[in-house]
Amino acid sequence: MSNEIEGRRIEYERPWLAIEAKDVRRDGADLETYYSVRTHDYAVVLAVIDTGLIPLVRQFRPAIETRSLELPSGLIEEGETPEETIRRELVEETGCEAGKGMLEIGCFHLDSGRMQTTEWAYFAPAAQLVAASPSGEEADLEVVFVTPATLRELVLTGEFRMAAHIAVIGAALVRGLLP
Repeated sequence: MSNEIEGRRIEYERPWLAIEAKDVRRDGADLETYYSVRTHDYAVVLAVIDTGLIPLVRQFRPAIETRSLELPSGLIEEGETPEETIRRELVEETGCEAGKGMLEIGCFHLDSGRMQTTEWAYFAPAAQLVAASPSGEEADLEVVFVTPATLRELVLTGEFRMAAHIAVIGAALVRGLLP
């Protein structure tokens, strides 16, 4: 089976996203055009502070028109590694600092049929609370600290429903990183 991309072009572009058209020929058939959304790659962290609690953030998301409970995360800025991003975002969003032993637990495609975005996932087992609240642009975030058991319940009840972040929790669980 042979699939070839014979052409590509940007159909629409803004600072945060682009729509790319790809002309694809499958097994010698006629060209078909497929569209995908390209956004900035981002990093996400499942952190555990010294008390055993996990910091989460709740924020308004215009795309879904509601407040969403999520793991700390952020866009990877130009010149920054995913690990540098997550160390910065964890402090900015939750007031927690990742300690030694931070572990990359995966690099995930968010939606392989429609999106080119990559999610870099980390586990920070030795985070420390170093500030009382989020800082800078993140000051409107609500920080929530939960036990691993409460996180499980939030996922089961649907209160925590960010699919890409549930994948991070799942990856941590199958690696035996969470109780």
